[in-house]
Amino acid sequence: MSQIPMFRESFQHASKELLHWFPGHMAKGLRVMQQKLRSMDGIIEVHDARIPFSGRNPLFEDRLASVRPHLFVLNKIDLADMSRKDEIVSRLKYEGVTEVILTNLKNGQDKASKEIVSKMIDMIKSGTRFDRAMTSPSSYNLLVIGIPNVGKSSLINRIRTVHTKREGKAAPVGAEPGVTRAVQQGILVNIKPKVYILDSPGIAQPRVNNVVEGMKLALCNIIHDHKVGIDIVADFLLFYMNKAADFRYVKAFNLDNPTDKIMEVLVKIAVDQNIYHKVKPVTGGPWMEKLNLEQAAYFMVRKFRSGELGKICLDSDQLPTHTTATLSRQRARSR
Repeated sequence: MSQIPMFRESFQHASKELLHWFPGHMAKGLRVMQQKLRSMDGIIEVHDARIPFSGRNPLFEDRLASVRPHLFVLNKIDLADMSRKDEIVSRLKYEGVTEVILTNLKNGQDKASKEIVSKMIDMIKSGTRFDRAMTSPSSYNLLVIGIPNVGKSSLINRIRTVHTKREGKAAPVGAEPGVTRAVQQGILVNIKPKVYILDSPGIAQPRVNNVVEGMKLALCNIIHDHKVGIDIVADFLLFYMNKAADFRYVKAFNLDNPTDKIMEVLVKIAVDQNIYHKVKPVTGGPWMEKLNLEQAAYFMVRKFRSGELGKICLDSDQLPTHTTATLSRQRARSR
């Protein structure tokens, strides 16, 4: 690998849709959830481990999580770099989170997801609102909250399968954000004691703090690709990996050297993967084959979302400054 070039210090792309993405069903869902709180015993907040800080919705803490026992689940740890797990958990607790569980729902033997029900019951019983005279309640009601596409419905289905031995999907699951459109009825996930979980629509922040934070949400597929532009999402991925001195993309996309130019990457991907499409010349004449750079951008972003570029924590820049040892590991990782 030749000398590493200079890279951009900031990411300039922005759009009103990126900074103000708050679909109507989500605003309504938040109001309904607030009304449901009276009958809820506890709250499970699910979040993407690749963005443990950036994606959190401040409305949860203000209106929901502060009034009931609150368990914070960092999901998708199979895709996230958790080498600084202790620092991540420490910051979350500093921000008010009391209990954190890490889950990988792609692993059918994931032990953490099996502990959620018992952990939640223990938190409820030790809470100040628990009725001490009622030592063995006949049932518990839990509310699952989280921004879109972080695995809320998948978690409910896993818990249900583990504790009731029922297969299938009781809660709708999809790869696109916003699949759970309304606050649903309770789903029975445990028999003794009976535990019901209420699924909820993902609620994104009504306003992200800055462009980089919004792009992190887009890269993790929390904001629809078409709201931002898949080419911009791909460009942000390149920008972020360069800034983190993470050059694993060079090998993944068969490049000669790191680059700060997204067009170079997309053209290389399109050529190597034979990604073309037919276009009609404006001046007339026969159809022509051209590189399909939009599909190349999708190919690039999918590599990140599937974990094929390696485990990445997009919020590592919000943790304390890296030590010399950490930087050395980053440089070694790029070779």
